[in-house]
Amino acid sequence: MIQQWHKEDVVKIEPFKENLNHKVIPMAQSILVKSGNHIPMLLSYDKNGIEKISDLSDLFSVTDKDILYGILGSFLDESDSVAYILVTEAWKKKVEKGKLRETLEDGKSLRHDKDSEEVLIFQWDFRLNNVRDYGSISYKFENNFGTIVIDYDNPIIVEGKDAQKSFSRAANLLGGGAAGKNKN
Repeated sequence: MIQQWHKEDVVKIEPFKENLNHKVIPMAQSILVKSGNHIPMLLSYDKNGIEKISDLSDLFSVTDKDILYGILGSFLDESDSVAYILVTEAWKKKVEKGKLRETLEDGKSLRHDKDSEEVLIFQWDFRLNNVRDYGSISYKFENNFGTIVIDYDNPIIVEGKDAQKSFSRAANLLGGGAAGKNKN
């Protein structure tokens, strides 16, 4: 699916965030409620405002997530993307920085940790000319005997400097991968 913004809006952050909040998030929430899950999905945008949507189901089956995010960073770089939105289901737990492994009970994954929450997460980054903005929006949800219940009233929004404090391998993918620098 390809969508193009109006020419006057192409290089502005405002239409990107408008698209995130009023199209991408409601669409993904609807998919989650209707199907019971949401496939990992990447929406990437070039400097002309062309939106490309990629199904990442096969890529997310890769066990080594560092390799997965390196591939995503390379794809964004090779496609000359200036912005992206990564939509995934995830397990989330608030822990002290550097204490994740110690916090998990008996080496269990977050998925099996009793204090973890399942979320639908939207991680995004926008870099064009001198504009840089990034963050994530998470919505907790539960599967109650086949019925998905999303906590619409309490999204967890992390942006800008606060997002720098949050660990995510999906951060800083623009410009050649997680450790890359922006070329724009």
